[in-house]
Amino acid sequence: MKTLLYRMMNVSLTAVAALLLTAGTATVNAQTVFENTKVVKSHGIPSLTLGVKSDNEGLKRSSIYFAGQYKIVEMVKPLTEQLRRENDASVRVLIALSLFEIGTPESMDAIKSLAAFDKNDRVRNISNSILTNYNRNIVTSTK
Repeated sequence: MKTLLYRMMNVSLTAVAALLLTAGTATVNAQTVFENTKVVKSHGIPSLTLGVKSDNEGLKRSSIYFAGQYKIVEMVKPLTEQLRRENDASVRVLIALSLFEIGTPESMDAIKSLAAFDKNDRVRNISNSILTNYNRNIVTSTK
């Protein structure tokens, strides 16, 4: 009987110890995430900017996509600068989509300019569609 009681106490103590270790790990992980966010802010933005300007098409496209997917406001200026330099129409469309996802007034101004003045019909049409969608969402959200 005593052995059974000791085993039950030992299992309970083990469960409590595991729970405390898990809670401690969660605290460490939360702190690590916070510290990693600082690292992304200090090192990630310059790296992402280099990626957007890269001659490596895969890196360039991935960096542009990532900036929009995670709505990185600091990337609006590098994206709009690349938009002016970019020769590939499909990359200009990708930049427009990323700027739309970021959604700042500056990013929407760049899309308006693209819709009005781009030399490629497809880019202008897609940019106009993006603006229509954006304007529709604004009207819907104010109702």
